[in-house]
Amino acid sequence: MDAALDEADRFLAPVLNRYKTDVTSTAPDDGLHVKLRQKVIEKALDLIDSVHNAFCITDSSLGQSEPLTSQRNQKILDALIDLVVIEGIYPSLAPDVGVPMERRVKSALKGDLVTKPLSQNRSGQLEDEELLVTIVRRLYALVLSQKGLASSIQDRVSVDLIAAASQVAFSRSCDVANKQDGFAALEYLIDNQSAMNLFPQLTSLLHPSCPDWFRSVISSRLSTLPLRPDGVRQTIYFMAGASVGDGSKHYRPVDQSAGPNLSLDALARASKLLTSVPSRMTLDTYLAALAPQLLDLLDDAAPDNKRIASYIIGNGILSKRKLGSPSTAGWRLFAEPILESLNPPVEKCPVPEKALKLAIDRLSALIHFSTNPGLTKRLAVPTLLPLWGLLCFALVNQRTSWADQVHRILSTYMKISVTDSQLLLLSDSLLWEGTTLWTFMPGASGGIELRQREPGDINAIAMNEMIKTIDSRVETYSDLLRSAVLTNDQLCKIFTHVSKRWLLGSLSASIDARLDIGNDDPRNPMESLVAAKLTQKLLEDFKNRITSNFEGILQLVEPILIAFVNEHERSAERLARVSKPSLLGLGNIAGENSEGHGDKESGETVSAALSLLSAVLTSSSGITNEVDSILLDSVQKSLNYIAKAP
Repeated sequence: MDAALDEADRFLAPVLNRYKTDVTSTAPDDGLHVKLRQKVIEKALDLIDSVHNAFCITDSSLGQSEPLTSQRNQKILDALIDLVVIEGIYPSLAPDVGVPMERRVKSALKGDLVTKPLSQNRSGQLEDEELLVTIVRRLYALVLSQKGLASSIQDRVSVDLIAAASQVAFSRSCDVANKQDGFAALEYLIDNQSAMNLFPQLTSLLHPSCPDWFRSVISSRLSTLPLRPDGVRQTIYFMAGASVGDGSKHYRPVDQSAGPNLSLDALARASKLLTSVPSRMTLDTYLAALAPQLLDLLDDAAPDNKRIASYIIGNGILSKRKLGSPSTAGWRLFAEPILESLNPPVEKCPVPEKALKLAIDRLSALIHFSTNPGLTKRLAVPTLLPLWGLLCFALVNQRTSWADQVHRILSTYMKISVTDSQLLLLSDSLLWEGTTLWTFMPGASGGIELRQREPGDINAIAMNEMIKTIDSRVETYSDLLRSAVLTNDQLCKIFTHVSKRWLLGSLSASIDARLDIGNDDPRNPMESLVAAKLTQKLLEDFKNRITSNFEGILQLVEPILIAFVNEHERSAERLARVSKPSLLGLGNIAGENSEGHGDKESGETVSAALSLLSAVLTSSSGITNEVDSILLDSVQKSLNYIAKAP
């Protein structure tokens, strides 16, 4: 081997001397120079073969692969390889194919400085095409041998050989045999390197001025790297090692044991790369192959991995109409499993504890780490009631970790994108504990699961179990409101809605009683109680903010006062009639006794309305705006009547 290296050293001496003179003008582009260049490159290839063969013999005698024995020998080999690349490959490539010379690794031809070729670029000339084919075929044969200098050559020239093989494989002028050799070399270099090695190589070949055909060749191979085993994770670590801007230019490997730390810009670039569908695959097929790796990252215990996976899934897939709208592959793969675990159709019930916890974990990560409020809304709205029911069940049954996690999900949603209608829906559904198909039950491992309901258990749960948790649910709802960023108008709207359900509902119940209308729904008394307690709680926690809407409170109490006044006037008329002895009076007395229960409930409702009005009037921030005079006169007229009534 030493003899082969000595011969190579003598051959390189004049070449190295020429580079050391810092020649600035290129060599003359004439036939004599072209032939001389071909001979020089072919001689360099012959010498590389000689060193390789000698090295293989040395390997065999030692029984193992040994590195070159000295720094001098390594520099000789590097100079030979660089000569073939810089004076053989690059002058033969089409314009802007390959790594820009100023970004290529330092060359051994010029004291480890970036070296430009002395030869002119002559792509398209027959002689250069033949030379490029020769270089690709011979270097590929050495790499393919997987012994001797194979690893040294591949490490040194892999990216340059990929560029050369691509041009040979897709050249319009090369014959079929040469194209096949070029394609074989290209595919081997791609298939037999790790994604971490290929990412910086392939991205360095993609620069703004590279030809479209070359960009297509490289991009299609780059987009398949995430599909390799652990390819998504390697894509992310590559992006973490690339500085902001041109990742391939400033790439530095990252210690994977420390976890990735991607900037928002790097996250966006990783997401763009991972959601670029290879030209040879359909969107559905690509996402189906990518999903298991992304979900593994989403389920990872490391927060950084959860954050990255959430961003890619949320911002890169689910937020894109083509990839993540309902009925697309992205929605089916990433969103539907979560939604169906939290609100299962009959064919997917029961939902075991493990599956339910996984859905909660994934939803939590997507909502907390996503930067898209629209996505948060799309995921949270279909699961709002199941999440509420799950939170309440977890609190009652002391599943603390479950309760904390679901509470964070709901709080985040309320801070980011909750709507008035969703807030009102929750206020109307404080007793919600499942659908007619399923309900929450203790899990086998101390958690929670969803099980199909037993026939007839809805009323039993509502009457016997939920009454014990009303105060807790009212407190929880109020706590969620405190965590949300709500305006005074939103709070007033909620309060008015809840108070109306309580007050007008009670008034309606008193009318039903007087008319002897039966109501067999056992939920109504419970819901009325919940509305009353929630009204009281909201007034306690948000009194100053709620009572600022004085006119809204007047609009709420006005119909209650009017109804009470009208009923009291009718009662007074009946009393006047029965004061005269007659058969009709006896009938009126009997009717009056049967209506006593209704009058009592009506009076309780008016008392509650007056208490509410009193709270507003005594609040320091009560009357702050002008009030409609007609409304004010109506309420004042009713109050004057009540004050004078016996």
